[in-house]
Amino acid sequence: MSSVRGRKVDGKEDGQGRGVATAQSGPLRAFARHLLDTLAQVGHNDGDRVVSEFGVRAGEFLETSYRLRTGLRDVPLNVGDYLNLAVHVLESSGADAFAPPPEGQSLRLVNRHCPFEDMGVCGPWVCEMACRLFEDIAARNLGDAEVTVETGAGPRGRDCRFFIRLTADRSAPVGPRRNRQPAKGGGAAPAALTLDAPPAKALGIVAESQAMRRVVQVITTVAPTSATVLVAGETGVGKELVARLLHQLSGRRGAPFVAVNCGAIPDTLVESALFGHERGAFTGALQQHKGFFERAGAGTLFLDEIDSLSLAAQSRLLRVLQEGEFERVGGRQVLRTPARLVVATNRSLEDAVRAGRFRQDLYYRIHIVRVHIPPLRERPEDLMPLAEHLLPRLAHRHGRSPMSLGPRAAAQLSSYPWPGNVRELENALSRSMLLAEGPVIEDILLAPGELPPAQGAIATGEVPWRAFRDRILRDAEARYLEAAMQRFQGDVRGVAQAMGMTPRAVYLKLRSSGLRAERDRH
Repeated sequence: MSSVRGRKVDGKEDGQGRGVATAQSGPLRAFARHLLDTLAQVGHNDGDRVVSEFGVRAGEFLETSYRLRTGLRDVPLNVGDYLNLAVHVLESSGADAFAPPPEGQSLRLVNRHCPFEDMGVCGPWVCEMACRLFEDIAARNLGDAEVTVETGAGPRGRDCRFFIRLTADRSAPVGPRRNRQPAKGGGAAPAALTLDAPPAKALGIVAESQAMRRVVQVITTVAPTSATVLVAGETGVGKELVARLLHQLSGRRGAPFVAVNCGAIPDTLVESALFGHERGAFTGALQQHKGFFERAGAGTLFLDEIDSLSLAAQSRLLRVLQEGEFERVGGRQVLRTPARLVVATNRSLEDAVRAGRFRQDLYYRIHIVRVHIPPLRERPEDLMPLAEHLLPRLAHRHGRSPMSLGPRAAAQLSSYPWPGNVRELENALSRSMLLAEGPVIEDILLAPGELPPAQGAIATGEVPWRAFRDRILRDAEARYLEAAMQRFQGDVRGVAQAMGMTPRAVYLKLRSSGLRAERDRH
C-alpha cells in the first residue's frame, strides 16, 4: 500500500485504464484531467505548486456547489456536513464512498472504487490534489487539517482511504491556504483537536441533555444494521431528522432516502403510493407507477405517522416485511425490496393495538428497535444550544444578517414549555427575527400575529387601512391554524374537518401562513 501526503508516492503514475468503465462524470474528474494536462505543459518540477493550486480551486468550487444544492450558503459546515460533502464529491465522480462515524479528532473516508481508473489518470498527483481539496474545505469550516490517503487498501487492492486529522481550534477563523507551506521537520507538533460532544456535534444534532445523548448513542449503534426502527415522539421533536441520520450512518447512504407522510395520503391511494400500480389498474391509472418501496431501492424508506394506515394497508405492509416482496396494484409480477424500513408515530401504538386500530403482528414486526425522542420541555439543557444552532440557518433562509438573542428573549425561551417542540421553536425564532429592529432579538413572539412593543404604532393610522385589515386577518388565520395543528397533534385531516375544508386547502393555508405542514416537518 502507498501513502500520499503532499508528496509523490512510491511508484509511477498509472497511465493505463484498468478496464473499469463508468458512465458517471463530475467536476472532480474534470479537475483531474485538467491537472494532468497542465503538468504535461509546465513539467513536474512545478508539480507541488500546480497541485496545491488545483486542490484549492477544486475545494472552493465543490464547496460552493454543495452549498447551493443544500442551501447552507452562509453557515459554516459542521463535521456531518463536511463528511456528506466529501462523500458527494467522490460519488458524483463515480466512486463508491462512505464515511464511518468520527473517532475523536480523526475523520475517515473509505472509497471502494477509484473514480479515475477508467480515465487512465489514477496516480499520485491526482491523490495529492484530492488531499489538498479536502484540506482546503476543512480549513474554511472546521479549522486546519492534515489529510493523507492510503491507496491499494482493501481485499482487492483497489480501495483507498482518506484520513482527515483536525489539527486546529475550530473556533479560529481559518481561510483558504493558497500560500501555506508544509511544516518543516523538527518543529513542535500541532495540538490535537478533540471534537466537542462527539458524535452529537458530528451528526449535526444538538444533544446537551443526557436524554438526547442516549438517543444519539442508540442511533450510532443501530444505524449500521438493517434492523427496522420505530421512532416515537411528539409532533415537532425531529423524528425525520433521526431517520435521516440512521440512513446517513448506514451502508445505504449512497442509495435513496424516501420519506413518506402516511397521514397525508388518501386511504384509497395508500396501496398505490406504497407499492405502485400497473397501467389500467383503476380509473385514472394511465401509466405504470412505481411506489415508494421501488423508489427506495436498496436505501431507506421512512414511513411517518404509520398509525394512520388503514388495516388493509397494514396487512400489505406486514407481508412486505415478512417476505420482502410485493406486487403493484393490478399487477402479477412479484417484486422484491431490499429497502430498510424506519417508521415513526406521535401517538401510542400500544393504545392503537388495544383499540383494534393497529395490527398487533405488525406492531411486533416494526418494534425491533425503538428510539424515543423526548419533548423539548423535558430536556431544557438543549433549549439554548438548539436556538443558537437554528439562528444562523434561519438568518440565511430569510436573507437576514446574523442575529443573537438578548437577555429578555433568552429568559422567554427558557420559561415557555414549547408544546410544539422544535418546530414551534423554529417558527417563533423566525417570527422574532423577521420583526426585530436590530441585530439582537429582544422579544420572542410566540403568537403568529404578535408584534414587539416598539412596533405597536402600526395601528395608529401610519399604514393604509386595507393593508392593515388584511394583515390582521392573515395573522388571525395563522394563529388559528397553529393552535389547531397543536390541538390535533399535526393531523392535517383533523384540522381540515374542524375548519370545514379539504386537507389540500389546509396545506395551502399553512404554507401561505409560513407554518410547516406535516410533509415539511423535521
